[in-house]
Amino acid sequence: MDYVQLESQNQRTRSSQAEVQAQDAMHSLSQRPGPRSAAHAFQARAALDHQLRTALTSILGWTQVLRTRQLDEATAAQALEIVERNAKWQRQLLEDQMAMLKQLPDPTR
Repeated sequence: MDYVQLESQNQRTRSSQAEVQAQDAMHSLSQRPGPRSAAHAFQARAALDHQLRTALTSILGWTQVLRTRQLDEATAAQALEIVERNAKWQRQLLEDQMAMLKQLPDPTR
């Protein structure tokens, strides 16, 4: 397994773990009113932050590598696929978070 494939596999594993943590925290937040909800909100925010930073770090890293123009064509194509996949994943994360937030009770009412 080459570096690009290994990095891609590691990214998917980290992303899946962080996504499950964020979903669990958001679900707990919606189910538990009161003082504990602040802790759950913090956990959800921390998980989302981790997910976004993980994907963004990969995007930035591969962008820097691509700028060197020292990759063969196949590796450059794989790098672009990783960048695109991570950007789409970030977009999906944000859409999922917005959908979950819409399900929470409005604290201003």
